[in-house]
Amino acid sequence: MNGGYILLQVRMMIASSGNAASRNSADSMVVMSSVIFTILFFGIAVAGILAAWLGWRGDRGGRDRWCPQCRCDLSGIDSRTCSQCGFSSTSEQDFHVPKRRWGVVLAGLAITTAGSLGASFSGLGKAANRMFVPLWQLESREDLGNGWSAEVRRSRDLERTGLMSRVRLIRDGQVRYEWYGWYASLGAFKRGNLKERWGLGEDIDGNGTADLIIETSDGSSQGGIKAMVFSLENRDGIPRLEPMAVLDGGRFVDVDEDGRPEFLVEDATYQRHLGVLGTSSRPTLVFAPDERGNWRFDSNATRDRPMPEGWKDELAADQVMLEARGLPRAAAVYNVALELIYRGRRAEADALIKSSIDGGTEIEAFEAALRKSPWQVEVRSLNDQP
Repeated sequence: MNGGYILLQVRMMIASSGNAASRNSADSMVVMSSVIFTILFFGIAVAGILAAWLGWRGDRGGRDRWCPQCRCDLSGIDSRTCSQCGFSSTSEQDFHVPKRRWGVVLAGLAITTAGSLGASFSGLGKAANRMFVPLWQLESREDLGNGWSAEVRRSRDLERTGLMSRVRLIRDGQVRYEWYGWYASLGAFKRGNLKERWGLGEDIDGNGTADLIIETSDGSSQGGIKAMVFSLENRDGIPRLEPMAVLDGGRFVDVDEDGRPEFLVEDATYQRHLGVLGTSSRPTLVFAPDERGNWRFDSNATRDRPMPEGWKDELAADQVMLEARGLPRAAAVYNVALELIYRGRRAEADALIKSSIDGGTEIEAFEAALRKSPWQVEVRSLNDQP
């Protein structure tokens, strides 16, 4: 039974490989045929242009000078009066005007049009693009100073590239770093101002060197946005590319309003374990760079943040909304309690939960979710818990 099953699997794999090979061969033949027909139509269009040009150039009949009215050969004659028909002109140019072949001109233009339409509307556009259009299209480019530049390009043929975006860091005409993925953006947009971005050659971490932020995504549903931070020079200003940090699951915000951003890491654990959390945002922790540019958890900056303005009114509104939808009011209480706990105000959070929730089941679920957070060590240190 096992041997027969294995043999069956092997046969299926061989058949699958054969089918794949056949499909690849067929695809190659289609592409090759498309290229051949594209070249053929292109040649027809060029031939039409040449014919139209010859028709416009006209018939000179090998003569240097002729009568524009009766076409009598006047080569070698200085007279500006035709001895055959009597045509006369004071302009010498009139005796050198060729006879346009308008029929040939129109036929050439028609051939050019037919060739162009054939290449455009006979399913050969993709082949033509592969021949003449760059595979990566420039999406954005930034001059970062000190010889550095960065660019993001978007794929024009996902089947060939496999990924949507490409990032390159360039200096002196050479690519010093390259990244491929599903999404990339140079710099991090400032909250409330989509025209300005952090990390485009300025010092964002306070260590005296120019920095670059690249926000990326791997395209997965849970991957989210990642921020890569690079240093573009050393402390003496000499160009040097050095990766400083990869920050995941958050956003840049100037928490202390000193002109440099901190990174707010969002904790989505509770949404996965406790369900709907009303209308408030996820709880966050503040990460800030030290004097060497290393990004670390900043307990003081996290603890010192004030609660969102009007949070009590928002709590009441969330409770009404959840109750109207037939959902437990506890979700809104959890939301506010988490905001308090992530500011080191555990005692206030406990008092709010005990005064708003009846029964121990909901409280036990909340405590269990706290223990599942990947940031539980940092949260405990905020609240001085062992």
